Amino acid sequence: MISTAPPTYFEKVIAKITEMHNKKKQDYTASHREFGNFEDAAKHAGITTAQAIENLIGTKEARRQNLENVSQRNPINESLEDTLLDRAVYACIRLAHYMSEKEAGKPMTTREYLNSLSNEQLVDKIAESQPYVNPRPCKHCGHAASRHYNIAGLKLDNDMSGSDICGKYEPL
Repeated sequence: MISTAPPTYFEKVIAKITEMHNKKKQDYTASHREFGNFEDAAKHAGITTAQAIENLIGTKEARRQNLENVSQRNPINESLEDTLLDRAVYACIRLAHYMSEKEAGKPMTTREYLNSLSNEQLVDKIAESQPYVNPRPCKHCGHAASRHYNIAGLKLDNDMSGSDICGKYEPL
């Protein structure tokens, strides 16, 4: 049964997100590489594709805060609605990228894994771990080696400290 009710605000927003994404993707990426622009930017900056997308979400969030916190400011180029829409598009792109990597079976990075844990799970992982002495300071935070842990059952990769992680790790 097809509804004859007018579209809800949510449905209008989803339509705007789709419209904006379809217009902009023609300018930013080749059709054979869905996330190509973000992958290229990430490679240039030395970060992951996910981090490149998150950075754009963060930029839009900072813009939103600036627009909402300065009441006398009348934006010249981008309204609050434009900023919110851009942020929503980037959030959808981030979710699409996450889903594509998950479907492709790409393993999570150490940072993604640790961020996926609840505080209780993270405490349990650290409690199961044994501190060890490493002659190198942590590449993540610079703490002395004696504060480092090899998280139980976790193969650490080079997105954190290479082979160790600081016991004071806080999710980003």
